[in-house]
Amino acid sequence: MDFVDLSDKEGSFLYSVLNVSEHASPAEIHDRHRELSLIFHPDKQRNDQLRDVAAKNFLDIQKAYEVLSDPFLRNVYDTLGNDGLKVIWPENLRKLPSQEVKKMLQQLKWTSKHQDLRKLISPEARLNCSIDASSLFEPGFSHYRWPQRMRHRLQNVSLLTWGLKYNTRRTLSDKTNLLLMARMNSRGREAGGDVVGTIRQQFSPRLTFSATSSLFSSRTITLDTLFRDDKIGNISVRTYLPLRMTGRVPPVTFSFSRILSAKHRWKGDLSCHFGLLPQLSVFVTASSPLALTSDASDSPWEDQDTLSTPILPSVSGLKSIFSFWTYGVSLNPREPKVTGQWGIAFSELAFEIKAGLQFGLDGLSWLFSGGWTGDTASVKASLSLGFLGVGLDLDLYHLGQRLHVPILLSSDYDPDLAFWTIVVPSSALVLGYHFIVAPRRRRQRIRQISEARQKLDEDITIKQKTQNIISILTEPAKKRMAAEAAKDGLVILEATYGPAESFDFGSEYVLDVTVAVQALVSNSQLHIPGHRSKAGLQGFYDLAPFVVKALRIRYTFQGRVHYAEFLDDLPVVLPLAGKSFSYL
Repeated sequence: MDFVDLSDKEGSFLYSVLNVSEHASPAEIHDRHRELSLIFHPDKQRNDQLRDVAAKNFLDIQKAYEVLSDPFLRNVYDTLGNDGLKVIWPENLRKLPSQEVKKMLQQLKWTSKHQDLRKLISPEARLNCSIDASSLFEPGFSHYRWPQRMRHRLQNVSLLTWGLKYNTRRTLSDKTNLLLMARMNSRGREAGGDVVGTIRQQFSPRLTFSATSSLFSSRTITLDTLFRDDKIGNISVRTYLPLRMTGRVPPVTFSFSRILSAKHRWKGDLSCHFGLLPQLSVFVTASSPLALTSDASDSPWEDQDTLSTPILPSVSGLKSIFSFWTYGVSLNPREPKVTGQWGIAFSELAFEIKAGLQFGLDGLSWLFSGGWTGDTASVKASLSLGFLGVGLDLDLYHLGQRLHVPILLSSDYDPDLAFWTIVVPSSALVLGYHFIVAPRRRRQRIRQISEARQKLDEDITIKQKTQNIISILTEPAKKRMAAEAAKDGLVILEATYGPAESFDFGSEYVLDVTVAVQALVSNSQLHIPGHRSKAGLQGFYDLAPFVVKALRIRYTFQGRVHYAEFLDDLPVVLPLAGKSFSYL
C-alpha cells in the first residue's frame, strides 16, 4: 500500500456531484447516476461548447458513481476523503466486513494525523533514573526469614539521581531548524533546571552550522560546525564562546572520522580537545560478514559485489550476520583508558551483542551489552564489571520517548553476580527466539507465500503456459537424454526448483523442472548464467515468492550418481569437478 497524506478529508464533493445525501442507499445512487448520465451525455448536446461542458460533468458523474457504488471505496471516501482514493489498497481488505474496514480506516486516519503532528514539532523525551540496588545482593540480613529478608533488601533500594529532558523541533525554513530543550535534574536534596535553545542552519548538503545557548545559565554559546563528504569523511568543530571577556582562549574540540578501507569495512575516528584539560582519542572499527548458517553459499562463482538479485530475508533470521570490533585509546588527564570491543550483529533480527575490555586507572573492566533496534522502538542493556563494582545499564526507547536506568548491583568486584546477570537474560533471549521469534517468522513467511500462491493459482495462464512449454520440450529432452546415456555423459535424473530454506514448506511449493533442465543439456554439459532469477527460464515459474530459491539436480555422469544444489542467483555448471558428491 502506497502511503499518502490521509490527514484531511475533502468534504463531500462526490455526493454533491450526484446531489444525494451521504446516507443515500445504493438504489438511490444508482437511480441518480442513471438520470444524470442521460442528461449530461455528450452525444445528446446540440453544439461543441455544450459537448465540452457536458463531457467534463459526465466524467465527474461516472467517477462519483464508480466510488459511491463500491461499498469499499465508499467507506474509504467517507473516512479519508479524496486522498484515500489515491492509495493502492490490498485486495484482501475488500473481503473484510464493512464495520471492520471502517474501523481500520479510522485508525489509519488517526495514525496519519498523529504522524503529521509529530513531524511538526518532533517531540522527544528522555528520563534518567540512577538506582542503587546493591542491597538486593548483599550477604547481610541472614538472620531474617526469607520474606523479611526480601522486604529489608527492597526497602534499601534507593534512587541516587534522576533527570528529565524534553526536546521539541520546529522547522523555520527549508534550511533552518529551531530546537528547544527543557531539562531538570535532582541529586539527593539538590535540584535544578534549565531551558536550552539551538538554531541549526544547513548551508549546503555537506555543511551544517548550529549555535546553542542556555536561558538561565547563559554564560557561553556553543558553536558547532559539521562537514560531511563521502571521500574526505566527516569533520566537526566545536567551541565555546563566553558572553563575558575572560582573557582565555576558548576551548576547541576537533573530530574527524572517515572510511579507512571500504573493502575491509574499516572506519577511523579521531577526536582532539584543546583547552585546560586537553584530550585525545583514537578509535578504529571494522566489520565483516559471517557465514554461520546454511543460507550462506561457498560457491566459487559467487561474487558478492556483482550479484543483481536482491537478498531476501530468511525464515531463521540468521542469514545476514556480521562480526565487528573496535580498538581505541583515550588520553584523558583524569581517566586515560584503552578499550577493545568485539561483537556480532544479526541484521535481519536487528539485534547485536558485544563484549569488551577496558583498562584505565581503576584497573581492568569487562563490558557486555546487547540490544534490539526496531523502526520505532529499541531495547538495550549493558553490564560492566570492574574494581568499582557491578553495574547494569538499561535503555528503553519508543516513538521518541527514552528511559535510561543505570543500576548499581554491587559496590564490590563480584564476577559471580556479573555472570548470572548475563546468563539469565541471555537464556531467556535464546528460549524466546526458539519458541517465539522463529515460529512466528516461519508462520509469517508461509502466510506470505500462501497469499502469493493463491494469486498465482487464480492466474491459470501462467500454469497453462508452463505446461504447454513442457509439452513442447518433452520430445527434444528425451532425445538428448538418450544420446547422453549412450555415451555415458550427463543424464539429468531429477530437477526441482523451490525454497532453499532448510525447513519443509511442503511439496506444493516445489516445481518439477526435470524436462526443462534436460532440454538445456548440450554436449554433456549444462550451463545456466547467473546474476538473475531462474524463474524466467523456459518451463520455470516462481511457486514461492518472498523466499530464496534453489535449483536441485540429481544426475549421472560417467556411471556415477551425483547431486548438486544452486541458489537462485548463482550460475549452474554441470558436471561439477570436485564440488559434487555422490547421491546415495
